[in-house]
Amino acid sequence: MLNEILRAVESIKYEDLPADVRNTVTDALTDAIGVGIAGSIEPACDSIVAATAEYNGNHALIGRHGMRRDRASAACFNGTAIHALDFDDTNHPAYSHPSSHLVATILAHPAASGREALRAYALGLEVEARLGRSMNMGHYLHGWHTTGTFGTIASTVAAIVLSGCSDSAAVSALGIAASMASGLRANFGTMTKPLHAGIAASNGIRAVEFASYGLTASANALDGKFGFFDVLGDGTEAAQHECWNTLGEDWETVSAFGLALKPYPSCGATHPAIEAALRIFHRNTAHRDVDIAQVRVDTPAYSREILVYDRPWSGLEGKFSMEYCVASALTRGAIALDSFTDAAVRDPAVQSLLPAIMVTESAEVAGDSEFATRISVSWSDGRSDTEFVPLAPGKRARWFTPTEVEEKFMMCASRAIDRSAAEKIFGACRGIADLASISELTEQF
Repeated sequence: MLNEILRAVESIKYEDLPADVRNTVTDALTDAIGVGIAGSIEPACDSIVAATAEYNGNHALIGRHGMRRDRASAACFNGTAIHALDFDDTNHPAYSHPSSHLVATILAHPAASGREALRAYALGLEVEARLGRSMNMGHYLHGWHTTGTFGTIASTVAAIVLSGCSDSAAVSALGIAASMASGLRANFGTMTKPLHAGIAASNGIRAVEFASYGLTASANALDGKFGFFDVLGDGTEAAQHECWNTLGEDWETVSAFGLALKPYPSCGATHPAIEAALRIFHRNTAHRDVDIAQVRVDTPAYSREILVYDRPWSGLEGKFSMEYCVASALTRGAIALDSFTDAAVRDPAVQSLLPAIMVTESAEVAGDSEFATRISVSWSDGRSDTEFVPLAPGKRARWFTPTEVEEKFMMCASRAIDRSAAEKIFGACRGIADLASISELTEQF
């Protein structure tokens, strides 16, 4: 597996990336910058700004015009900002948020060209997706947050590409990263979950920096005894998974479930349910004055491993609550950024509906990896309605149109910056392949 990664980094150039991979990565990077601007004013980001006040440097912070930090601190801030609202993209089967840490790693290399940035992203994502394919679901269900674990390895790959370090330094960097990789799902619903993305980006950068200055690590730290696969997975045989043999040939980035943009700022496991609930709401507008008696949500049982809050009381908890997301959609007819404030979650109209929502699994959805969901609603006047959504918007088969990419970006950016600034940043993102250096983008922050 290590040799396959090194070979891909060495041999795959920007020109080797298929056009659909380039386009997908450009969309993903644009989306990440937009949600990062929106997330940059979240309390978690305020904490990082305050904690790193003395870490001077020249690296830009998303959404904090003119504010600069050292490379690792900026990467930590930017990764956290992108993931802060849980509105950033996802990857299956890694069950991670790749753009949060990969884009943060890219932004920390302002001298790199736009084309090198796209190459770094693509190779990082290919490694991250294959980590998921060879280690999940056991790794995830054991309690690891893959944005932190797989993300650290993937960000290191991206940093290796962007730094142009030697092969020997690359080997050590990946070994260092294997010891750095962590992230616990126990922190879902807290500020530390998005921090995992920032730490992953910072880890990748630091691993390459340390290795480039001679710090060594075992060449077996990824796939040897007591290495990453052995300790965090089910054994070293995972490193021999056949998917590694196709690195640079088959592109996970554009596979059926390789990358997904988010239409709603909540855990992806809620998205089919949200869309189903919204459809029911808008079909029944003439009866809004009638009380809902019961709601049944049929969704894969393992969603309960992720959506751990059945009675949330904060905005962060609401993002990981099937009950809240469904209740909010059925009560308000929309799910947006302001659906996940503490006040929105504590709204009596929504809270009163939570006990009426029963989450269960039926044969129709059992084991579905994309959280296919059926919602059935019964009203107090005897009416009922049902809706089934097998695949959420933003998945490969339902990828965003260019207009949808722009609309989401502008909506997110408006939370923290003015329209003129947002348009400049958006233009730089869409034209990233033509940028002589990433600084042409970061100087707009």
